[in-house]
Amino acid sequence: MANQESSLSKSIYQNMQLKDSDELLKIWVQNDRNEWSNEAFSIVHDILLERLGSVPEQNPDSPQRKRSRKVRAKAKIPPSVIIIFSPAVVVLLLILSISVINPQPDDKWFSVLMFVSLALFFFMPGFYFGWKSLVEGEQIKKRVAKQLPDMKKRMGIFYHFYTYFLPDRFVPIYFLYLARFSSIVFIYGGVRMIMFLIDVF
Repeated sequence: MANQESSLSKSIYQNMQLKDSDELLKIWVQNDRNEWSNEAFSIVHDILLERLGSVPEQNPDSPQRKRSRKVRAKAKIPPSVIIIFSPAVVVLLLILSISVINPQPDDKWFSVLMFVSLALFFFMPGFYFGWKSLVEGEQIKKRVAKQLPDMKKRMGIFYHFYTYFLPDRFVPIYFLYLARFSSIVFIYGGVRMIMFLIDVF
């Protein structure tokens, strides 16, 4: 195994030695990790250092790093999704567990658990959207204004349905007030669940 690695390194070194300094500089600076291995870059570094006496900085935005950032961006779950769906998962699990637990009409603990979960289901997105719309109102308007062309393409007919009578300049404030209205509706739903919980006792 060691002999194979040594033979490979020797082959890479001989191949790089045949290239002129300008070509090696281009390989080094572009830093394309998809095309060249770490071993190749190490060899290029040594050859350039020997020929030129110094080696320039590499481009930090190599395709490999760009692709990694895109993968991380795609994999990242928005906080709003977690806040909205985590209570929904709890409620769904409780509903699915009814047949297993088989709660009786007099079992108040299950009613308490269900109504508390439903209250969280409404309160969490309600307070989240309320906080976002109040604290980050200006940022939301700027973000919507910036993403307006993309929203038109992505939402298609739904965009025109929601904003049919609105000029584009009013769309950011519309979405801001929509978030505030949604917050009020969710919080009201949470309050109703608490009132139902009180009625249980």
